[in-house]
Amino acid sequence: MAKEEAIDKAEGLTETEKAKAKQAVQDAADKAKTAIDAATDVEEVNKAKEDGEKEIENSPVTSEKEDVKVAVDKAKEDAKKAIDDAKVAKEEAIDKAEGLTETEKAKAKQAVQDAADKAKTAIDAATDVEEVNKAKEDGEKEIENSPVTSEKEDVKVAVDKAKEDAKKAIDDAKVAKEEAIDKAEGLTETEKAKAKQAVQDAADKAKTAIDAATDVEEVNKAKEDGEKEIENSPVTSEKEDVKVAVDKAKEDAKKAIDDAKVAKEEAIDKAEGLTETEKAKAKQAVQDAADKAKTAIDAATDVEEVNKAKEDGEKEIENSPVTSEKKM
Repeated sequence: MAKEEAIDKAEGLTETEKAKAKQAVQDAADKAKTAIDAATDVEEVNKAKEDGEKEIENSPVTSEKEDVKVAVDKAKEDAKKAIDDAKVAKEEAIDKAEGLTETEKAKAKQAVQDAADKAKTAIDAATDVEEVNKAKEDGEKEIENSPVTSEKEDVKVAVDKAKEDAKKAIDDAKVAKEEAIDKAEGLTETEKAKAKQAVQDAADKAKTAIDAATDVEEVNKAKEDGEKEIENSPVTSEKEDVKVAVDKAKEDAKKAIDDAKVAKEEAIDKAEGLTETEKAKAKQAVQDAADKAKTAIDAATDVEEVNKAKEDGEKEIENSPVTSEKKM
Protein backbone atom coordinates (compact mmCIF):
# COMPACT_ATOMS: atom_id res chain seq x y z
CA MET A 1 0.00 0.00 0.00
CA ALA A 2 1.19 3.54 -0.83
CA LYS A 3 0.59 4.82 2.68
CA GLU A 4 2.56 2.01 4.26
CA GLU A 5 5.47 2.73 1.91
CA ALA A 6 5.34 6.38 2.99
CA ILE A 7 5.42 5.24 6.58
CA ASP A 8 8.45 3.03 5.96
CA LYS A 9 10.27 5.97 4.32
CA ALA A 10 9.37 8.46 7.04
CA GLU A 11 12.44 9.65 8.96
CA GLY A 12 12.66 9.85 12.71
CA LEU A 13 10.10 7.13 13.44
CA THR A 14 10.87 4.19 15.69
CA GLU A 15 9.75 0.72 14.63
CA THR A 16 7.04 0.92 17.28
CA GLU A 17 5.77 4.23 15.87
CA LYS A 18 5.81 2.82 12.31
CA ALA A 19 3.82 -0.21 13.44
CA LYS A 20 1.33 2.06 15.19
CA ALA A 21 0.93 4.22 12.08
CA LYS A 22 0.48 1.15 9.84
CA GLN A 23 -2.17 -0.19 12.19
CA ALA A 24 -4.07 3.09 11.85
CA VAL A 25 -3.87 2.70 8.05
CA GLN A 26 -5.07 -0.90 8.30
CA ASP A 27 -7.99 0.19 10.48
CA ALA A 28 -8.94 2.88 7.95
CA ALA A 29 -8.74 0.36 5.10
CA ASP A 30 -10.86 -2.18 6.97
CA LYS A 31 -13.41 0.51 7.77
CA ALA A 32 -13.56 1.55 4.11
CA LYS A 33 -14.01 -2.02 2.90
CA THR A 34 -16.80 -2.60 5.38
CA ALA A 35 -18.54 0.52 4.05
CA ILE A 36 -17.99 -0.64 0.45
CA ASP A 37 -19.49 -4.05 1.25
CA ALA A 38 -22.49 -2.34 2.81
CA ALA A 39 -23.08 -0.09 -0.22
CA THR A 40 -26.19 -0.86 -2.29
CA ASP A 41 -25.40 1.06 -5.44
CA VAL A 42 -22.45 2.35 -7.42
CA GLU A 43 -22.75 5.84 -5.96
CA GLU A 44 -22.51 4.55 -2.38
CA VAL A 45 -19.58 2.32 -3.38
CA ASN A 46 -17.70 5.29 -4.85
CA LYS A 47 -18.40 7.44 -1.80
CA ALA A 48 -17.18 4.72 0.58
CA LYS A 49 -14.06 4.31 -1.55
CA GLU A 50 -13.31 8.05 -1.60
CA ASP A 51 -13.89 8.38 2.13
CA GLY A 52 -11.56 5.47 2.76
CA GLU A 53 -8.86 6.87 0.50
CA LYS A 54 -9.03 10.21 2.32
CA GLU A 55 -8.87 8.59 5.73
CA ILE A 56 -5.92 6.46 4.69
CA GLU A 57 -4.18 9.49 3.15
CA ASN A 58 -4.79 11.62 6.23
CA SER A 59 -3.72 8.94 8.64
CA PRO A 60 -0.92 10.61 10.67
CA VAL A 61 2.67 9.63 10.17
CA THR A 62 4.30 11.28 13.18
CA SER A 63 6.61 10.43 16.04
CA GLU A 64 5.44 10.54 19.64
CA LYS A 65 7.55 13.67 20.11
CA GLU A 66 5.66 15.39 17.31
CA ASP A 67 2.37 14.22 18.78
CA VAL A 68 3.37 15.68 22.15
CA LYS A 69 4.45 18.95 20.53
CA VAL A 70 1.16 19.22 18.69
CA ALA A 71 -0.75 18.56 21.93
CA VAL A 72 1.34 21.10 23.87
CA ASP A 73 1.00 23.74 21.15
CA LYS A 74 -2.76 23.22 21.08
CA ALA A 75 -2.92 23.42 24.89
CA LYS A 76 -0.91 26.66 24.82
CA GLU A 77 -3.21 28.17 22.23
CA ASP A 78 -6.29 27.25 24.29
CA ALA A 79 -4.66 28.47 27.51
CA LYS A 80 -3.82 31.88 26.07
CA LYS A 81 -7.39 32.17 24.83
CA ALA A 82 -8.63 31.41 28.36
CA ILE A 83 -6.28 34.08 29.78
CA ASP A 84 -7.58 36.62 27.27
CA ASP A 85 -11.17 35.75 28.21
CA ALA A 86 -10.38 36.13 31.93
CA LYS A 87 -8.69 39.48 31.25
CA VAL A 88 -11.68 40.81 29.30
CA ALA A 89 -14.11 39.69 32.03
CA LYS A 90 -12.02 41.38 34.74
CA GLU A 91 -11.72 44.60 32.77
CA GLU A 92 -15.50 44.68 32.36
CA ALA A 93 -15.86 44.25 36.14
CA ILE A 94 -13.45 47.15 36.66
CA ASP A 95 -15.44 49.38 34.31
CA LYS A 96 -18.63 48.57 36.23
CA ALA A 97 -17.07 49.08 39.69
CA GLU A 98 -18.59 52.06 41.50
CA GLY A 99 -16.56 54.72 43.29
CA LEU A 100 -13.41 54.36 41.22
CA THR A 101 -11.74 57.30 39.49
CA GLU A 102 -10.51 56.90 35.93
CA THR A 103 -6.96 56.82 37.29
CA GLU A 104 -7.85 54.01 39.70
CA LYS A 105 -9.56 52.05 36.90
CA ALA A 106 -6.50 52.44 34.70
CA LYS A 107 -4.27 51.26 37.56
CA ALA A 108 -6.50 48.22 38.17
CA LYS A 109 -6.54 47.34 34.46
CA GLN A 110 -2.75 47.60 34.32
CA ALA A 111 -2.52 45.10 37.17
CA VAL A 112 -4.78 42.76 35.17
CA GLN A 113 -2.63 43.23 32.07
CA ASP A 114 0.50 42.46 34.07
CA ALA A 115 -1.10 39.28 35.44
CA ALA A 116 -2.14 38.23 31.93
CA ASP A 117 1.34 38.88 30.53
CA LYS A 118 2.89 36.94 33.40
CA ALA A 119 0.54 34.01 32.73
CA LYS A 120 1.29 33.95 29.00
CA THR A 121 5.02 34.00 29.68
CA ALA A 122 4.58 30.99 31.98
CA ILE A 123 2.44 29.26 29.35
CA ASP A 124 5.11 29.80 26.68
CA ALA A 125 7.76 28.39 29.04
CA ALA A 126 5.74 25.24 29.78
CA THR A 127 7.12 21.99 28.33
CA ASP A 128 4.09 19.73 28.65
CA VAL A 129 0.31 19.95 28.80
CA GLU A 130 0.26 19.67 32.60
CA GLU A 131 2.55 22.68 32.99
CA VAL A 132 0.49 24.62 30.45
CA ASN A 133 -2.72 23.95 32.38
CA LYS A 134 -1.11 24.95 35.68
CA ALA A 135 0.19 28.21 34.20
CA LYS A 136 -3.28 28.91 32.81
CA GLU A 137 -5.04 28.19 36.12
CA ASP A 138 -2.54 30.27 38.10
CA GLY A 139 -3.00 33.12 35.67
CA GLU A 140 -6.79 32.95 35.83
CA LYS A 141 -6.65 33.06 39.64
CA GLU A 142 -4.25 36.01 39.68
CA ILE A 143 -6.43 37.92 37.22
CA GLU A 144 -9.57 37.09 39.19
CA ASN A 145 -7.99 38.13 42.49
CA SER A 146 -6.53 41.34 41.09
CA PRO A 147 -7.93 44.06 43.41
CA VAL A 148 -10.62 46.45 42.22
CA THR A 149 -10.50 49.05 44.97
CA SER A 150 -10.13 52.78 45.45
CA GLU A 151 -7.03 54.24 47.11
CA LYS A 152 -9.12 54.98 50.20
CA GLU A 153 -10.09 51.32 50.43
CA ASP A 154 -6.46 50.29 49.87
CA VAL A 155 -5.37 52.56 52.73
CA LYS A 156 -8.12 51.19 55.00
CA VAL A 157 -7.10 47.63 54.21
CA ALA A 158 -3.46 48.45 54.96
CA VAL A 159 -4.33 50.19 58.24
CA ASP A 160 -6.64 47.37 59.33
CA LYS A 161 -3.91 44.80 58.57
CA ALA A 162 -1.34 46.87 60.47
CA LYS A 163 -3.70 47.11 63.46
CA GLU A 164 -4.26 43.35 63.44
CA ASP A 165 -0.49 42.70 63.33
CA ALA A 166 0.18 45.34 66.01
CA LYS A 167 -2.33 43.85 68.44
CA LYS A 168 -0.76 40.43 67.88
CA ALA A 169 2.65 41.91 68.70
CA ILE A 170 1.24 43.45 71.89
CA ASP A 171 -0.28 40.10 72.89
CA ASP A 172 3.07 38.39 72.26
CA ALA A 173 4.91 41.00 74.36
CA LYS A 174 2.32 40.60 77.14
CA VAL A 175 2.69 36.81 77.19
CA ALA A 176 6.50 37.06 77.27
CA LYS A 177 6.39 39.54 80.17
CA GLU A 178 3.91 37.41 82.11
CA GLU A 179 6.21 34.41 81.69
CA ALA A 180 9.10 36.50 83.04
CA ILE A 181 6.95 37.47 86.03
CA ASP A 182 6.09 33.82 86.73
CA LYS A 183 9.79 32.91 86.64
CA ALA A 184 10.89 35.84 88.83
CA GLU A 185 12.27 34.67 92.18
CA GLY A 186 11.28 36.12 95.53
CA LEU A 187 7.85 37.38 94.48
CA THR A 188 4.70 36.49 96.39
CA GLU A 189 1.58 35.51 94.45
CA THR A 190 0.11 38.90 95.32
CA GLU A 191 3.16 40.69 93.91
CA LYS A 192 3.02 38.57 90.74
CA ALA A 193 -0.67 39.39 90.31
CA LYS A 194 0.09 43.10 90.79
CA ALA A 195 2.90 42.97 88.22
CA LYS A 196 0.69 41.13 85.72
CA GLN A 197 -2.06 43.69 86.19
CA ALA A 198 0.42 46.44 85.32
CA VAL A 199 1.31 44.51 82.16
CA GLN A 200 -2.37 44.07 81.31
CA ASP A 201 -2.96 47.79 81.79
CA ALA A 202 -0.04 48.61 79.48
CA ALA A 203 -1.36 46.18 76.86
CA ASP A 204 -4.88 47.63 77.07
CA LYS A 205 -3.49 51.15 76.77
CA ALA A 206 -1.48 50.14 73.69
CA LYS A 207 -4.47 48.49 72.00
CA THR A 208 -6.61 51.57 72.65
CA ALA A 209 -3.93 53.70 70.98
CA ILE A 210 -3.72 51.23 68.09
CA ASP A 211 -7.49 51.38 67.57
CA ALA A 212 -7.36 55.18 67.59
CA ALA A 213 -4.57 55.34 64.98
CA THR A 214 -5.59 56.65 61.56
CA ASP A 215 -2.62 55.52 59.48
CA VAL A 216 0.04 52.80 59.44
CA GLU A 217 2.68 55.12 60.92
CA GLU A 218 0.49 55.89 63.95
CA VAL A 219 -0.30 52.20 64.35
CA ASN A 220 3.38 51.27 64.39
CA LYS A 221 4.20 54.02 66.90
CA ALA A 222 1.39 52.88 69.22
CA LYS A 223 2.66 49.30 68.93
CA GLU A 224 6.28 50.26 69.66
CA ASP A 225 5.29 52.47 72.61
CA GLY A 226 3.17 49.63 73.98
CA GLU A 227 5.95 47.06 73.61
CA LYS A 228 8.36 49.38 75.46
CA GLU A 229 5.89 50.04 78.28
CA ILE A 230 5.21 46.31 78.68
CA GLU A 231 8.94 45.51 78.58
CA ASN A 232 9.75 48.19 81.16
CA SER A 233 6.90 47.21 83.46
CA PRO A 234 8.62 46.49 86.82
CA VAL A 235 8.94 42.95 88.12
CA THR A 236 9.92 43.60 91.75
CA SER A 237 8.84 42.61 95.24
CA GLU A 238 7.50 45.20 97.67
CA LYS A 239 10.79 44.87 99.58
CA GLU A 240 12.69 45.76 96.43
CA ASP A 241 10.30 48.64 95.76
CA VAL A 242 10.89 49.95 99.29
CA LYS A 243 14.66 49.55 98.90
CA VAL A 244 14.60 51.44 95.61
CA ALA A 245 12.56 54.23 97.20
CA VAL A 246 14.87 54.42 100.23
CA ASP A 247 18.02 54.39 98.07
CA LYS A 248 16.59 57.19 95.93
CA ALA A 249 15.64 59.18 99.03
CA LYS A 250 19.17 58.74 100.42
CA GLU A 251 20.70 59.90 97.16
CA ASP A 252 18.47 62.99 97.10
CA ALA A 253 19.11 63.68 100.81
CA LYS A 254 22.88 63.58 100.43
CA LYS A 255 22.59 65.95 97.48
CA ALA A 256 20.57 68.32 99.68
CA ILE A 257 23.24 68.12 102.41
CA ASP A 258 25.96 68.88 99.86
CA ASP A 259 23.97 71.87 98.60
CA ALA A 260 23.46 73.14 102.16
CA LYS A 261 27.19 72.69 102.87
CA VAL A 262 28.21 74.62 99.75
CA ALA A 263 25.78 77.44 100.58
CA LYS A 264 27.10 77.67 104.14
CA GLU A 265 30.71 77.68 102.98
CA GLU A 266 29.93 80.50 100.58
CA ALA A 267 28.37 82.42 103.49
CA ILE A 268 31.53 81.84 105.52
CA ASP A 269 33.73 83.11 102.71
CA LYS A 270 31.61 86.27 102.47
CA ALA A 271 31.51 86.87 106.23
CA GLU A 272 33.39 90.03 107.23
CA GLY A 273 35.92 90.23 110.01
CA LEU A 274 36.97 86.58 109.94
CA THR A 275 40.55 85.52 109.71
CA GLU A 276 41.49 82.68 107.39
CA THR A 277 41.95 80.51 110.45
CA GLU A 278 38.44 81.33 111.68
CA LYS A 279 36.97 80.62 108.25
CA ALA A 280 38.74 77.28 108.15
CA LYS A 281 37.45 76.44 111.63
CA ALA A 282 33.88 77.39 110.63
CA LYS A 283 34.07 75.34 107.45
CA GLN A 284 35.33 72.35 109.43
CA ALA A 285 32.27 72.63 111.69
CA VAL A 286 30.09 72.64 108.57
CA GLN A 287 31.96 69.61 107.21
CA ASP A 288 31.47 67.79 110.51
CA ALA A 289 27.74 68.56 110.46
CA ALA A 290 27.50 67.33 106.85
CA ASP A 291 29.39 64.11 107.64
CA LYS A 292 27.18 63.53 110.68
CA ALA A 293 24.07 64.04 108.55
CA LYS A 294 25.26 61.64 105.84
CA THR A 295 26.08 59.00 108.45
CA ALA A 296 22.55 59.35 109.81
CA ILE A 297 21.14 59.18 106.28
CA ASP A 298 23.08 55.98 105.56
CA ALA A 299 21.80 54.45 108.81
CA ALA A 300 18.16 55.24 108.01
CA THR A 301 15.94 52.24 107.19
CA ASP A 302 12.98 53.97 105.58
CA VAL A 303 12.16 57.16 103.68
CA GLU A 304 10.80 58.87 106.79
CA GLU A 305 14.06 58.33 108.68
CA VAL A 306 16.05 59.51 105.67
CA ASN A 307 14.06 62.73 105.45
CA LYS A 308 14.45 63.38 109.19
CA ALA A 309 18.22 62.84 108.99
CA LYS A 310 18.38 65.21 106.03
CA GLU A 311 16.32 67.93 107.75
CA ASP A 312 18.33 67.63 110.98
CA GLY A 313 21.53 67.89 108.98
CA GLU A 314 20.36 70.93 107.04
CA LYS A 315 19.40 72.67 110.30
CA GLU A 316 22.73 71.85 111.94
CA ILE A 317 24.63 73.12 108.91
CA GLU A 318 22.48 76.25 108.74
CA ASN A 319 22.97 76.93 112.47
CA SER A 320 26.69 76.29 112.40
CA PRO A 321 28.25 79.50 113.84
CA VAL A 322 30.14 81.95 111.65
CA THR A 323 31.88 84.24 114.20
CA SER A 324 35.28 85.67 114.91
CA GLU A 325 37.17 85.01 118.13
CA LYS A 326 36.97 88.72 118.92
CA LYS A 327 33.14 88.64 118.93
CA MET A 328 33.20 85.53 121.04
